[in-house]
Amino acid sequence: SPFFSAGDTVLDKQFCQKYYTLDDGNCPNLRSSVRTAIRGRGTPTLEMGDSTTQPAMVFFHGWPDTSAIWANQFAEFCGDREGKYFCVAPS
Repeated sequence: SPFFSAGDTVLDKQFCQKYYTLDDGNCPNLRSSVRTAIRGRGTPTLEMGDSTTQPAMVFFHGWPDTSAIWANQFAEFCGDREGKYFCVAPS
């Protein structure tokens, strides 16, 4: 599916390399916890956390950016430190 290909590109080529700016060296661990999914009527998303036990936090981006722009926010709100939210970033 072209959606999974796009999601893989966002995670593999943009998430850590372009958008993650925290100077903690944790992006590879964070990246391995982020999932790609297809929601609704074919909307590709990046997701992290547990949708059944955590409140959702949704991140929208503008053109021409991608959902990977929210890498630092994923680290803060749904990463290892606190992980209070289920984060979703549609593409």
